[in-house]
Amino acid sequence: MVSLPEEIFQETYGRVKKLIVTKKLVPGQLITEHRLSHTLNIKDDTIPVVLLQLRQESLLVGSLDNGLTVRELSEQEIAEMFDCRMAIETMTVKLFTQNASQSKIDDLRNLL
Repeated sequence: MVSLPEEIFQETYGRVKKLIVTKKLVPGQLITEHRLSHTLNIKDDTIPVVLLQLRQESLLVGSLDNGLTVRELSEQEIAEMFDCRMAIETMTVKLFTQNASQSKIDDLRNLL
C-alpha cells in the first residue's frame, strides 16, 4: 500500500466523503479506483488508502478485491455527521482565536 502525505490523504478523503454524504455517489453504487480517480482528477494510487479508511468508518462495504459499494446512510446519520463537523469547526475557531495573535486573526478574517 502506498504511503501518502497527510495533506493529500485528508484532501482526497474529504472529497470522497463529501461525494458519499451528498449522495453524488449513490447507495449501492460500485466504487472503482479508476472511475473515482477520473471523477476527482487524481492519481489512482491515492484512492485505495482513502477507500479503506471509508470502509473502516462503515461508509463503504465490501473489499478492494471484490468491489466496494456505498452504504445507505439514514437521514439521522447524515445529520449527526454534519453536527460533528460543526462542533469540530467551532472548536477549531475557538482554539485558534484563543492562541493566535491579533494579526493572524485579522489575516483569517480577511480571507473570509
